[in-house]
Amino acid sequence: SSQNTNIYAKVRAMSSAEQPTAATITLRQTLALLDGHARPVAEGIANGKYVLWLGSGISMNSAPGLTGAIQNVLEFLQTRADTNDETCEHHKALKDAIKLAALGEPMLSEVDLTRPVGEWANLQQILKKLVGSYSQLLDLRVDGEKEDYLLWHGADIPGTYGQPLEPGSEHLCLAILALEAAIHDVPSANWDGLI
Repeated sequence: SSQNTNIYAKVRAMSSAEQPTAATITLRQTLALLDGHARPVAEGIANGKYVLWLGSGISMNSAPGLTGAIQNVLEFLQTRADTNDETCEHHKALKDAIKLAALGEPMLSEVDLTRPVGEWANLQQILKKLVGSYSQLLDLRVDGEKEDYLLWHGADIPGTYGQPLEPGSEHLCLAILALEAAIHDVPSANWDGLI
């Protein structure tokens, strides 16, 4: 519509610092973009010319994030670790997990493995550092257990991502596109059932 064209022109005239982001754009501005320079993409989606590949970001506001799974693993190991026994497999895996965080001194010396993970003074820094090496964390071995022990029992994928979750606007928009037959298949490596 001409109203959307005028809004599109205004949005386009904004400096890059003023332009709306996905978090701040209004519905009217979105429609103006879909009628403007994004029209070929919108038409392509409507005509089934594109495949949407969904990553974990689509569920960030509806499901626990990666840091939640990482904290689950740390808590799982910590509660099973005998910190007085250097041969305890869970204790060894917990120490290996902390090594993966690549903490420097003095931050490393502040980690008290005898305390619950939630009480660690630098927990947020540890979680942030482990996000980049989460696959190595989940691949840590606990002797006597299966290879995917930390994935299924530590991170508790079924309990964390299999529980009933509330779909977000992204999931609802995908459902609308599917109901309108604009999309038929949606590949995803997501662990949650929101799709």
